[in-house]
Amino acid sequence: MEYWVEVAFKLPMKQLFTYTASQLLAIGARVVAPFGSRDLVGFVVASGEGIPRIDYTLKPIKRLLDKGNVLFEPSYLEFATYLARYNFCSLGEALFAMTPSGRKEIEPHIITLSVAQPIAPEALTDSQKRAIMQMQAKVGWYYLFGHTGSGKTAVFMLMIADALRRGKQAIYLLPEIALVASVLGLLERQFGKERVAVLHSGLSPSKRLHQWQRILKGEVDIVLGVRSAIFAPLKNLGLIILDEEHDPSYKSQATPRFHARQVAMYLARKGSDVTLIMGSATPSLEAYHAMLGGVIERVDLVGFAGGGRQSVIELIDMKLEESQSVFSKRAVDEIWQSKKLGRQSLIFINRRGYGRYYLCPNCRYEAFCPHCSVSLTYYRDKDRMLCHYCGYTQAKIESCPACGSLRGGYKSFGVEVVEQEAKRIFGGLKILRLDSDSVRQDKSQLEVVAAFERGEADLLIGTQMLAKGFNFPLLRAVVIVSADVGLNLPDFRATERLFTFLQQVAGRAGRYEELGLVLAQSYVVEQSALQYTLNNDTEGFLRKELEARRETGFPPFSRMLRLVFRGANEDAVIALAESSYQYWSDILTNYGLAVEMLGPSEAVLRRIAGKYRWQIIFMVNDYPQFMQIFSHHFDSMPKRSGVYCEIENDPLTLL
Repeated sequence: MEYWVEVAFKLPMKQLFTYTASQLLAIGARVVAPFGSRDLVGFVVASGEGIPRIDYTLKPIKRLLDKGNVLFEPSYLEFATYLARYNFCSLGEALFAMTPSGRKEIEPHIITLSVAQPIAPEALTDSQKRAIMQMQAKVGWYYLFGHTGSGKTAVFMLMIADALRRGKQAIYLLPEIALVASVLGLLERQFGKERVAVLHSGLSPSKRLHQWQRILKGEVDIVLGVRSAIFAPLKNLGLIILDEEHDPSYKSQATPRFHARQVAMYLARKGSDVTLIMGSATPSLEAYHAMLGGVIERVDLVGFAGGGRQSVIELIDMKLEESQSVFSKRAVDEIWQSKKLGRQSLIFINRRGYGRYYLCPNCRYEAFCPHCSVSLTYYRDKDRMLCHYCGYTQAKIESCPACGSLRGGYKSFGVEVVEQEAKRIFGGLKILRLDSDSVRQDKSQLEVVAAFERGEADLLIGTQMLAKGFNFPLLRAVVIVSADVGLNLPDFRATERLFTFLQQVAGRAGRYEELGLVLAQSYVVEQSALQYTLNNDTEGFLRKELEARRETGFPPFSRMLRLVFRGANEDAVIALAESSYQYWSDILTNYGLAVEMLGPSEAVLRRIAGKYRWQIIFMVNDYPQFMQIFSHHFDSMPKRSGVYCEIENDPLTLL
């Protein structure tokens, strides 16, 4: 007896491919099959007896990879089909993104932090108790809205306990791998190690596969992880927690370009008894708008669960500083004062490298990457210039390549120059640094967070990775070196992102005692994000930013779909962008659907890795109808050899 089998590959091709097999293969098994001149790994998505009547000869499957265990059950295909359809990718691309076999694994060190004692209901604040009672009252979508230090994690833990009592399972999502270890320890102490599985790319392929199989077999009740953990194949899901909902890390920048929040909402709608809890001190504008409209029920947390209070925030106008140092006099004084009090300080800068860019004052030459539309960044320790987008590197520029002048220099500053200046000024202090570059150079530096938490250093210097969820009991002073970074980006979310970063960084201080101080240094102190940060007025900022979005029609008052055309030949890219614009304009006019189309225009980052980029942006009010029309017609969209079109729902950035 021969059998037929349909296979989905990780290819941008919508069709499935049929092969023969000597046995009936289970849906969800991985196989190796011939594809042209190559052998590819694919997933079995259908199988049956006999050979279909077709006018060509089917090739046989070469090898079955999963003899005993499959990676998903037949019902999982509905989930994958939704993801593929919504994100305009193939079923194979969706399945490979959702399952452990679907991505290249890395094995970074995971930060190990101290673990608090299990949370007891009697130890909760009144505000935490009210929040839990509100969410236990009925199944629904909730937003736990409270400033940093208000005790969201404890509420999450007890909501998980409530779900387990009801015989349900839970998914707990975090935006960064670095945050997983401390929450994992807390979950294991609270519920037992055997009931918790972890899913993220920090695990080796074999460990990730082992965790996945534990979930499939029903051996665990809680899945903890980052973005892709939302795809965990739990059979009795009752609770999804999306911690730090505002964080852009929840949006995938690779195919399929899903947002974990969108997928969580799909699962909550699909399940009859699934509660979704999002939480943050700084909700995204989309979530806040949904709260105001009653789509998500707001749950407020007030007070400080750890006994601290709101940090004092001061703006430092760097235009008034006499010194050319990256630190204001006030910042220097307060860092020394923290040392005298036996406390710690944190210096935050939202920028990597030593110098932002090379600029010649004689002819205004600026050093750009030859493959991308971005400046090269100089790294002092490597003594080389690097592109953050494509990885291009070159030797440090000594004289201007354009005019030969020796007057050129490296303008602005990054984390390396801040570290160098800190070591000069604070010579008597123990200083640590944590950013993505230092982590790559020396993996053991990931342990600096644990060392700082234990009080083994006086001063920690870092980038945005320090803004996310870390608790430092001895931290007194936070200095934001360049609080206005990012404001000049031509992106409608720039102000929102800046405010979120400032508030999250400010929230690292004052969590456990009444000593928190935040100094935000800026050359544009009048900017609204800085002023609202100064007053600790998250609600005021969100309302003001919503009004600005309402006037312009940007999200959340519309939804966006973005087409990015990229290729090595810019003329071909432009031609396809223009023909595609006309194609969609005609179709939408025929349907009578009001859609604002922006473009075609070159992307802000016009060239990345040698590929030119042009874009079309759709701004839509009736998104369900638009998606129906777009899905029906996008297969017939104009095409051109050598030009690729990326399709993205709800882009977080237009760069």
